[in-house]
Amino acid sequence: MRAALRAHDGRGPATALLAAAVERFGDPDRLPSAVSRDGNQARTIASFAPDVARAAAEGDATASAIVRDAAGALSGAVLAAARRIGGDAHAVTVTGGLTGLGEPLLGPLRSALTGSPYPLKWRSPLGDPLDGAGLLALDVSAPHEPHVARVRRAAPIVPAPPLTSSAAVEE
Repeated sequence: MRAALRAHDGRGPATALLAAAVERFGDPDRLPSAVSRDGNQARTIASFAPDVARAAAEGDATASAIVRDAAGALSGAVLAAARRIGGDAHAVTVTGGLTGLGEPLLGPLRSALTGSPYPLKWRSPLGDPLDGAGLLALDVSAPHEPHVARVRRAAPIVPAPPLTSSAAVEE
């Protein structure tokens, strides 16, 4: 979105991202308020990622650079994890919302990981991120456990009484 705004005010190169931002959010002069409208700026800004991927797939240089940078950041995380873990081949699985961007992101990610000093094997995910979160929540012996903050309720949750269809409404 910054690239779209830079194109709009003349500080950056022309990019298809400006037209995509206008289509999704309206007047670029009102973009800051448009992304704040629903109270969750991160979600609103993330909703623009498919537009960036589409523009990259269509050859937009600015969008392509943004996607390459994102792939570089992801590959850096993969390589850092592999370095910390050490040992034999590591399975690499990509999950989450960004995977829906497809080849505009995954192609540069695979390229960035090619020639890794660590043996990496691409694997299909065994579930979605919610499945993984459930497994992590249940397995207190996993290596991630020291980084988890578990909250315990002092009192049990009392369920709300069920709604009945025979309830009368007085006017």
